Amino acid sequence: MPTVIVEALKEFFDNATYPILFTGAGVSARAGLPTWKVLIEQLAGGLRGTDPLIAQVMIECLETDDYTRAVDHFKLSRKMLDGDKLKLLARIFSNYDITPILPIAELPFRGCLTTNFDRSILDAIANKKNKTARDYKFGDLSFKQAQWEEGLFTARIHGSVEMPETMVLSEAQFNALLKDEEYDNLLRSCFLHRNVLFVGFSFYDPAVRHVFEELNRRFGTASPGRHMALLPSDASPEFIQKATHLNVKAVKYDPANKHAALWDGINEFISDKQALTSPSLVSKRTPLESTKRYLAACYARAKMQDSSTAL
Repeated sequence: MPTVIVEALKEFFDNATYPILFTGAGVSARAGLPTWKVLIEQLAGGLRGTDPLIAQVMIECLETDDYTRAVDHFKLSRKMLDGDKLKLLARIFSNYDITPILPIAELPFRGCLTTNFDRSILDAIANKKNKTARDYKFGDLSFKQAQWEEGLFTARIHGSVEMPETMVLSEAQFNALLKDEEYDNLLRSCFLHRNVLFVGFSFYDPAVRHVFEELNRRFGTASPGRHMALLPSDASPEFIQKATHLNVKAVKYDPANKHAALWDGINEFISDKQALTSPSLVSKRTPLESTKRYLAACYARAKMQDSSTAL
């Protein structure tokens, strides 16, 4: 019996005219990269040797889930060189294992937006689709072309680990991002003219919170209801309300065992899709073969017309 995730994915991809996958920190976390909380802990740990006071303030911010404010403190510290801060960020996001996220890369999307900075989704897509997606990164000159891309692409809308200075992490950076015309144009293009599937998000993720706030500010209830979000059943009611307000259909699943229901459902959907397109179930007859069969039948009838008797 199909699970709620399988049914949701089938509904989305059967009806989407231009499916876009939108991944959050939950996808990168499955590849072994840090969640926001772990990131702050690692940044504070890296800073503690030179600025223990600010490091402690950052840890205190975790008590109220004020992740972006913690990063503001990290960036304002004068006791660690800016270059060393960037090296620390790059090191944190450089090591990952794409194996656990390969199933999501096999979904039949045409483009992928992500709030993550790492390359894990890019590598997973190349592995599963046997094709390298065009890589658009916020902060790069090519980013403004992402809204027009028709081929397979990814867009790291909050910066990239290759250019750590572009990574949007602090409250000040998010506020500046909301005023960026290229960022706004890409969200507008995807949300108004394509179909978006949100996976791996939590309202405690400040990146997606800012995305939803921007979408709400720009479109509100006027946005087309052609999108879907796969969310854990313990998702914040506020998050569900925001998704519903934006006409994003929220599909909830049991988050137990590290979101096993989500990933098992993705695997099942892919297996079902492969079974339906396997050579044993798909006719191999081509238009030329059909023509050959027709001509053969005509020839046989012509040869038999003198000796055959109508029933």
